[in-house]
Amino acid sequence: MPDWESALQKAWRKNYESFSLKDAAEKIKTFVKRTGIDKDEVEAKIRNDTLFRWCFVKDPKRQNFYEDLAAEHIKGLSGVRNFIRLPNSAKSICSGLVMDRDELKKRGGNPKAKTIDFEWETGRYRVYASHKYTKESGGAQDNQYKDLHEFIKEANESNSADSVFVAIADGEYYDTRNEIRGLSKIQSLKRSADGRRVFACTIDELPEVLAALQP
Repeated sequence: MPDWESALQKAWRKNYESFSLKDAAEKIKTFVKRTGIDKDEVEAKIRNDTLFRWCFVKDPKRQNFYEDLAAEHIKGLSGVRNFIRLPNSAKSICSGLVMDRDELKKRGGNPKAKTIDFEWETGRYRVYASHKYTKESGGAQDNQYKDLHEFIKEANESNSADSVFVAIADGEYYDTRNEIRGLSKIQSLKRSADGRRVFACTIDELPEVLAALQP
């Protein structure tokens, strides 16, 4: 299982070490507008104060950090072949059908469609996965949880004997309780999946799911 927190700290440090005022231009502009402090004064403070500089470093979480780490981990698992990290919205699942962006547009951009993040082969199956890392509760985080449920719902309608769909849910958020269902959120996701060609799991549980797919 990836050490999410340690890897995140390293990513922050990497962004700090590669920091430039040019890259932070928008953050500086926002800070100046909010505080009224002269831009030159802010930039001088950033150059001379290492702690203050941290406030303007790029947040790795806004650079698809968790998706990057998950992709590297999955690619190295036993039984994973021809791994592909899909470009944003390149493929979606809707009513059991996997569609690329052009096909989805032809269908009018069906709002039920859910994006697929990763694709690979295991055994005789082509596996499609949606991955979310969610640490804390909140509106945006609840939407990520809802997206995984919708991914499972659309995948459950698949009639393909050669396709498998996996909703991968990582982070402390998924251990919290879903009050309506009376289960933890990860348990709720697992309960929603059909368990035959559609699964929900953490990335730590993924090898067990994949082992069952191999001859």
